[in-house]
Amino acid sequence: MQALRYCRKFLCDYPVGCLSVLRLPNSDRIGSQDRIVDSGGKKGVVCEILQANLRENVIYRAKYPLQMADIKDVFGKCDNLFRPGKMRKKAFTLIELIIVVTILGVLASMIVPTFQGHVLKAKEVAAKDNLKVMRTQIELYRVQHNGIPPGYINGSGAPTALLALQFTATTTGTGAVSTSTIPAGAYVNGPYIGKIPENPFNKLSTIAYVADGTDFSAAVDGTSSGWLYKKETAEFKINWTGTDSEGTSFNDY
Repeated sequence: MQALRYCRKFLCDYPVGCLSVLRLPNSDRIGSQDRIVDSGGKKGVVCEILQANLRENVIYRAKYPLQMADIKDVFGKCDNLFRPGKMRKKAFTLIELIIVVTILGVLASMIVPTFQGHVLKAKEVAAKDNLKVMRTQIELYRVQHNGIPPGYINGSGAPTALLALQFTATTTGTGAVSTSTIPAGAYVNGPYIGKIPENPFNKLSTIAYVADGTDFSAAVDGTSSGWLYKKETAEFKINWTGTDSEGTSFNDY
């Protein structure tokens, strides 16, 4: 039975490469029988076919009891395949896995910094574009309000909530705001922008005042708001600390 098991497993697990299956002439066949010979042409035993799979491997049952020596004699050069170690399915070794992981690590160390550099550069460009848009709208607001920049209503300072509306809604000539975006009545100016853009670094769109006489560098913290605005001078800057990829301070944007 052990010999039969090895015979069956061998023919199931391995394609007919080392072996040749010779079909007997019909006149010599008894039922459904074949003769197995090794690759050297050595005659083997007559077996009864039980089943054939799609790879043309065949499961055989011996017509008489076989010993291991008989199977080795039949299979000849393939007898080393009966060893348990040879019958295992091939898999990656630990060394191969370590090599693959190492290669992936090297590739990641090369690609990730480049990708991060592109992301940072894109944020820098977006920050400059948003600053340009806001500064342009501030100048347009001044032109339409007799030289008075956003941040004032009837000559007095406006709270930051109304400052945002001076950009996104309609206003009077003195800076009074309406929640409507459609000019009507005295509210004939604006809106100047659909919404306040985000700071691409901290994702905030809020505007914080910087007091007159206070330097922007002292007000920058990167977290309290998206933008910094000094109404006395109409200066508008990004609220982000540090320097960009070219070494320029964000405060100098």
